[in-house]
Order: sequence, then C-alpha cells, then structure tokens
Amino acid sequence: MRKPGKKIDVWQFKLAGGVVVQVDARMGTDRDGKTVFLVHEPAYGLQDRDADINALRRRVGEHLKSTIAIAWAKYYLIEFSGPVTWLDLAEIRKERDGEEEEEDDDQREEWSARSVVSYRLIEIGTLPDGSVRWREQGSAWSKDGMPETGSGRRSSNYYAHDYADTQKSLVPVTPQTTEALRNIRLAFYRLNEKLRAFLHPDMIEKNLVAIPAVLGLPTPKKGK
Repeated sequence: MRKPGKKIDVWQFKLAGGVVVQVDARMGTDRDGKTVFLVHEPAYGLQDRDADINALRRRVGEHLKSTIAIAWAKYYLIEFSGPVTWLDLAEIRKERDGEEEEEDDDQREEWSARSVVSYRLIEIGTLPDGSVRWREQGSAWSKDGMPETGSGRRSSNYYAHDYADTQKSLVPVTPQTTEALRNIRLAFYRLNEKLRAFLHPDMIEKNLVAIPAVLGLPTPKKGK
C-alpha cells in the first residue's frame, strides 16, 4: 500500500529492552495547500500529521513507548558438544570398510572423552511489524533476530587432531518438552552411575574382558 506524502527522514526510537523502532517521516500538504509533516505506520497504530515536525516526533515517541508490546514466547535453547578424535574416526572407517588395523592402533598413551548436553531458557519476541528479537530468560535486554542454531564440527586443538561435534536447537517450552529434558538429565545421571560401577577397581578387569559381549562389539583378535 502506497504511503501518503514524500519520505524525508527516518526516525529511530529506542524503547525498553534495547528495541529500536524506525518510523518514516513524510511530508505532504493539507487541504489548504500548506506543508504538513506526517507519519503512516499501521503496524504500530500510527497515523498522524502536524505542521510542527518536532511536535509530531514527540507524539510518535510517546505513542510507541506506551503502546509497543512485544509478544514473548519461552523456548529451550539446547546445546550438545561431543568430542570425536581423529583416531576414533580412523577406527570407525576401518571397521566399516573391513580394513586391517595397524599393530599399534590400540596402543594409545592416553585418551579421554566428554559429551556435554546443556540447555537454558530464552524468550523470543515478535513485534507488531513481524520482526523478531530474543533475550535470555529474565533479561531486560534483547537482540535482533533469532539465536544461532544448527550443527557443525570444530577443531578443539592446535593440531586439529581432535574435533567437537556441536549442535544448537530450539524447542518451545511445553509440559512435554520440560518432562523430556528432565528425563535426559536423569538418563545422564544413571549412565554416570553405571560407568562408575563398571570401572570400579574391584571389577574393571573382569568388565573390560566382557565389554564386547555387553555392548555388542567385535570380539578382540587373539594375541591382542
């Protein structure tokens, strides 16, 4: 829809929470042919005019401060990070392709692994013009657009021998998602307890011998 008058400026109004609203200032004429300044922004409920441009700008600012309401919705921002070493990837390829392992492939001096799952509450807000912003739960300040999501892999050391798979996802806060995340927390706790018992000094040797059958892994070759 074509707006009345000629655009002469863009006014920026900083509102609570770091929200910046832009309004086009326009110039036209009234019925008597006199110059008037006007704004026409239906998304913000603005349709006003005045011969005094400064008076018009003050009214627009007061209107926005009193009427702009952001519709905030709560989401969980879920993050996963898990290490994958280049040696692990080589072993996976060998098992998949049926290649023979090198003699010293299992003679590692050290190895460690840690996967991290975390989540936090955020809020995503929609302005009357359809644009979106997001903020941390309880924060008075917000950011333009949506938080970063998706997956990728990044090097975790200088020599790029170790990598971390990373994922960031958004899910709305509902009773179902809240319960599911609670179950994930409990599952991690139970897995930690099982690993601790499995690797207990009194049981570790026996359990390590039995681990292929327990986990459905290939039986170690003789002499290894």
